[in-house]
Amino acid sequence: MRKIVAGLAIAGIVVVFGVFAIPEPDPFPAVPLPKLGDGPITLRVVRAINPRFYALTEAEIAVVLDQVADLVENHFGLEVRFERREDITIADLFAFIPEPASETALSFIYTLLPPGIAPLELVDSVAAQIETGRNSPEDVARYVQPFIPNASGLEIEQLAEAITNVWLLGLRRWRGLRAVDGDRVINSANYHQIALWGLLGYGDIPFDIIITNQLVASAETNLFAPHAAMRGGLTNGFTGFSRSGKFETFAMVSTFPFAIDLGDLNDLGPDRDFDPSNTTRYAASILAHEIGHLLLHLGHPWTNPACAMFPVPPDGMGAHAIAINSAQCPLNSEPAMTPGAVQLTYERGLLDAVTK
Repeated sequence: MRKIVAGLAIAGIVVVFGVFAIPEPDPFPAVPLPKLGDGPITLRVVRAINPRFYALTEAEIAVVLDQVADLVENHFGLEVRFERREDITIADLFAFIPEPASETALSFIYTLLPPGIAPLELVDSVAAQIETGRNSPEDVARYVQPFIPNASGLEIEQLAEAITNVWLLGLRRWRGLRAVDGDRVINSANYHQIALWGLLGYGDIPFDIIITNQLVASAETNLFAPHAAMRGGLTNGFTGFSRSGKFETFAMVSTFPFAIDLGDLNDLGPDRDFDPSNTTRYAASILAHEIGHLLLHLGHPWTNPACAMFPVPPDGMGAHAIAINSAQCPLNSEPAMTPGAVQLTYERGLLDAVTK
């Protein structure tokens, strides 16, 4: 693999020829690690429904939240409670996104080229993010090895090209899926775009947790996650900045892949064989994982499936449900499981643009 040379970050005041230079504000500040205290933590929960897709019942949502509370206590030692807000439609949810944020998000969306045309823009983006991202190239290669057999022997550019090909092949398959109304699940509404979900928090959203039945599967040049790429861009859960969040963050979980039989696409979803009895358990597992990001800023332990924060690959939820064990992956047991392991950041200029 190509060697990566890390730069040096020097904090503090810079002295130039005896004059104190005031450093420019960080254009991408980090969200501070929450101070949680000793009492229970209340999280505001909303359900965002696309009427074209199957939605969990109220009873199933209650089961999910009960299971999440148990998982968060067992794996993170935190007591969480949930304050349910009134359901909204996916259209009303996306109406929260301010225009400057939606324009920014749309600029990152990768438009699928016809098969056979090299997706150079996305390959270059993946390569750059492998080089500079929070995951080492070696970690990325090891993780995708089951899907790209020669991954560990590839140079970064070659690895990026192989990952991109798997990503886009899977995304084309998602784009062929149809809803119960006969229309394609992925349409021009753009509710499936993770780039838009990523900037939702720049709007004044009055909740911390979003449970949605919306499929989220896409490709974008600003966000590369190895586990999502291997699933054809499928995102099961996400945590991002929120200017109105109690902890300056929000989290979402999509129940779409867990609630229906995906047929030929099951190999990109949670299990190759669909079992409806796993729906609430899998949704709870993903939401607990996202709460680990939201409250503790935990990372991804790429090599330990016992961790609640393990990034689950395609067809991997069943194995993860068996392997997950807090005793084999307690807090502080490795760097990714240490509070503050990852920085959740926001764009200062974009926030200024939507709040001025």
